Order: sequence, then C-alpha cells, then structure tokens
Amino acid sequence: ADCTYMGLFEVLKVPPDLVISGINDGYNLGTDVFYSGTFAGAFEGALRGLPALALSTNRGAPEEILVAVSRAAITVAIRMLEIPLAAGTVLNMNHPDVLVPQGIRMTSLGKRVYLDDVEKRLDPRGVPYYWIGGSPSFGFDNLVGGERGALIENFISLTPVNQVNISHPEEYAHFENLNGKVAR
Repeated sequence: ADCTYMGLFEVLKVPPDLVISGINDGYNLGTDVFYSGTFAGAFEGALRGLPALALSTNRGAPEEILVAVSRAAITVAIRMLEIPLAAGTVLNMNHPDVLVPQGIRMTSLGKRVYLDDVEKRLDPRGVPYYWIGGSPSFGFDNLVGGERGALIENFISLTPVNQVNISHPEEYAHFENLNGKVAR
C-alpha cells in the first residue's frame, strides 16, 4: 500500500487510469487478501477512487506462467476501463498454474485455513525474527463459487472485493444498548 501511495502522491505527475498490483508469488485466496501486501497495494488505489486489480499465481511459477498472467491482466484491465466497477472495488485475480486457462470465472472470497503457527528464525546476522503462519495452509472452506474451485478446474479466478461491504450493520443492535455503560 505504501508503494501505491508513494506512486500516486510523489512519483506520478498525473493520476493513473488504474492501479495493478502484483504478480504475487503465491495465490491470494479468500482471507489471504486481509494479509496480502499485493492486495493492499491495489486496495490503496481503490481507496483513492481508481480501478484496481491485484494479481497472483502459484508460488514459484515459471516465467512463461508469469507472461500468461500478464496477458490475462491486460484483458481484464481493458474491460475495467471500458466498464467501470463500483467505487472502492478491487478485482482479486488468481491465475492457475497453466499456460492456457479454461477461461475466467467470477468467484467469491472463501476462507483459507492455516495452522496457528509462529516460527522463530534467525537472520544471517543471528538476530531472531518471527515468521507468522510458517506452515502451508491445510484447508479451504470449499465455498461453492469460490476461488479454489476455479483454480482446481484451471480457470482464472476473478473476485470483486468492495471496501463498502466489509462492515455488517445487522450486528449493530447487539451493541447499541452499551451507551452510558462504559467504565469510567
């Protein structure tokens, strides 16, 4: 997100037509987007009113797959400029690990399940640091219409994520009666 911010407000002299972030080295599926710097870069653009696209593919993808992701991104970006998305929307695109996907499938965010894991590691100078979620994911919720299913079937997964829809007003009632009850 910081790179996008710097690009928009320091590097570029005129605003871009859209923001593309990635290609991320590893899929950003479901709840991954809430931890992803790639998605955050696109999200920063969406916060600034720009069309935004986050790109990801399988970890360690060879160059020819990265070229395929780039070509697919061009197709999606052109459509984004032709038909604007709702304000504040990021398209999260995950490209399967194949040169020629079956097509593009519109999907929904699912939930990726990780082991609750924190690994203590040492950097080359012997200084400790911590790696959160060090173990690979071990499950998905298998949401019908989700990203994982599209990738398994070799489709590009394209998920619109809108910042406006993150809060849940139906939960407000549970806390409205707390007014005047906060400890002083």
